[in-house]
Amino acid sequence: MALPLPTNPVHDEFYDILDRMREVHAKKAADYGSNDDPLKNFRAAVPIGIPAWMYAYARVLEKQVRIQSFIEKGHLVCEDMDESLIDIANLAILTLQLFRQENHDAPKVP
Repeated sequence: MALPLPTNPVHDEFYDILDRMREVHAKKAADYGSNDDPLKNFRAAVPIGIPAWMYAYARVLEKQVRIQSFIEKGHLVCEDMDESLIDIANLAILTLQLFRQENHDAPKVP
């Protein structure tokens, strides 16, 4: 049974961020994935021996380096902090999803 969503400005902003995460995920899946496999880009490393979930996690690490650069320099040129943090949140979820697919009984792509 789902709990009712609490309403106040803090929760509303949180849910707005989740909506933005969903939007970014859908756009990137359209660019990188396929109709048969929306996570195809992460599985591209499998033939060279890197599990898809590890490749997704490596992308999290890449984004963390970008954030470290922001901390050190005070600015980013190519992508702002919002984008980097949304990407990390999405990549963390995708890492979990791929890990489950490879190690548990989660639905797998044929």
